[in-house]
Amino acid sequence: MIFDGVTAPDVFVELAIGISTSVDPGTTGFTLDHDHLDTGTLGSLPWVDVSLDCDRVSFNRGQAGEIEDPQIGQAQIVLDNYSGNYDPSNNGRLYTLLEVGVAVWIKAVWAGVTYQLFRGYVDNIQVDAGYPPSVTLSCTDGLEVLGRAMSHPSYPDGDQSGVRVGKILDTAMWPSGLRSIDTGYSQCQALSSALPAQSALSMLTDTVATDLGMLAVDGSGNVCFYDRLHVYTATRSLNVQATISDAGTDIDMLTLTMSRDRALVFNEARLTRNGGTEQVYDDSASQTKYGIRTWSGRAGTMLRTDVEALTLGSWIVGRFRAPVNRVTQVHIDGASQGMWASLLGLTYLDRIRVIRHYGAPNTITMDIQVVIIGMSMDISQDSWLVDYNTRNIDGFQPFILDTSKLNTGTLA
Repeated sequence: MIFDGVTAPDVFVELAIGISTSVDPGTTGFTLDHDHLDTGTLGSLPWVDVSLDCDRVSFNRGQAGEIEDPQIGQAQIVLDNYSGNYDPSNNGRLYTLLEVGVAVWIKAVWAGVTYQLFRGYVDNIQVDAGYPPSVTLSCTDGLEVLGRAMSHPSYPDGDQSGVRVGKILDTAMWPSGLRSIDTGYSQCQALSSALPAQSALSMLTDTVATDLGMLAVDGSGNVCFYDRLHVYTATRSLNVQATISDAGTDIDMLTLTMSRDRALVFNEARLTRNGGTEQVYDDSASQTKYGIRTWSGRAGTMLRTDVEALTLGSWIVGRFRAPVNRVTQVHIDGASQGMWASLLGLTYLDRIRVIRHYGAPNTITMDIQVVIIGMSMDISQDSWLVDYNTRNIDGFQPFILDTSKLNTGTLA
């Protein structure tokens, strides 16, 4: 992509033309002087760079909110089509194997460092044959593929949540090289092949909710499972990776969305695992102050015992029993600042610090630390807008075996 008067990273858009969603193009392809005959596709790895024809790129991936189910990432790529090379109805086009289902990879390169922004698959090729002629590729990430992979589940009792995630991905034939999976802290009950067929995404969603973790696809195309203690133990979640403020020396924001929302106050958790009896955990002090507010998210579906369900309920109420000032989204104009190494290096559950100075006569300053749960970018030839969806670093401190001191938190 060529930028007009903007100092910005180089953006590369690559298509694995001729390769379907069932194959990882990063590990296939017939390479001269390396592979034997009849073992792959002649030539180098099948990524085709279409960056010079790219007019606009936008994508979003990760979660919109912290109690939402996993969401399928999406991207749109607008290509200049004066040549007609991207029109599927043009029999004389250069890219005759461009088809729905091919893999797409969006990257940025700044100061010699490559940052992976989005990796997924083309779902729709929309042609605008007017003036100027263009083709828009609408894409989704790997969660869409997993949502289409149906099977009769058969998994043993007692799988750790991370192990279960791996087994589901195996069943869906998801590439082993495109995974980043935490161990997890909950054990999952058995699933029988006698049950109706389910999609891999549905089973993953239940497993992640059992651990109260997070599932998303990152910019490299990895299916990522983060367990519920990741934000309390991972180095990048414990230490600030970037500061966003209006001080003039940090990354500056265009808008900052903050709320003190009663919708995220939960002082009662009613959890019923599959085959179990409803377990109820209450916080009476919070209920007296705010009324009964029952947990509305998914949690604990695949837990093995009712005791575990009640414990998970106590975790939920411990985190959400009181209102807090929440920063939910940060909106940034990257093109006007040149803070690319900081902006592009951020990923899921990285900790960032958000500061707002109100100035005289009101000297109150907002200073909140949050972690990233989702992100989006809208990149054109003269603009680069960035949004981070975030959740707070809360005052709730779990008790983590072999890490926490006694009487410092709630059992994990």
